[in-house]
Amino acid sequence: MVAIRKSRAKPKAEDNDSAVLNLPHGAHLKAKSVKYFGPKFGKAKKDEDDPNVEETFWAPKIRVRFAVVDDRTEDGDHDGDEFSDDFDLKLDLDVLDRAGFDERRLKKNATKSSFTEEERKILLDESNWTVRDDTKLDKYNTATLGKAWTNGTLRFEEDLLVETEVIAAVEPRTGKTKGSFCVWNTFLRVHPPKKQKKGKGKVQEAQEQAQAAMLTDEDVEEMEGALGKS
Repeated sequence: MVAIRKSRAKPKAEDNDSAVLNLPHGAHLKAKSVKYFGPKFGKAKKDEDDPNVEETFWAPKIRVRFAVVDDRTEDGDHDGDEFSDDFDLKLDLDVLDRAGFDERRLKKNATKSSFTEEERKILLDESNWTVRDDTKLDKYNTATLGKAWTNGTLRFEEDLLVETEVIAAVEPRTGKTKGSFCVWNTFLRVHPPKKQKKGKGKVQEAQEQAQAAMLTDEDVEEMEGALGKS
């Protein structure tokens, strides 16, 4: 007989090692890392070598690895726990309208053969995929990136989400995939932005600066004299 040693296990993939959390009251979360997955046609790993299985379409998404900063409970049992959540991107509605493409065709496991060559090009063009208004990612960006996001001045890249913090309700996943997810419309700011001091408008300030620049030396002496500075 041969003595068989006990050895260490492979480290679990971070994305698959997610805590199962039920925090409907909301938890303080922090984004540790972010990974972007582009649009593609492909197979599940178990079917990669099976020629009888057709490639299906995988829509792009952003996967965020969250750490629980504070589970906002008395015991804090879940402080420090981690989980991964996905934020789906959406096709630009203008692109859909121009192409006459029905978005409902992007059902789960839509096969490659169900799309024309032109439709495949549309689906694989990353510039056609957006953070659509009133989606989960839009709600998250509004809470974390603030006015720069809502007024459209910010050019969004997924790395902007690293180190962002929110308060959100967290629920456990159901089905085969274990883990947790953020409820899509519960994101709240952790750190409110600093209030802008209300004062003179930019136009009024510019006018006053222009008038001041037009004063002569005699005007300045006269003003200083009236103020008791001469």
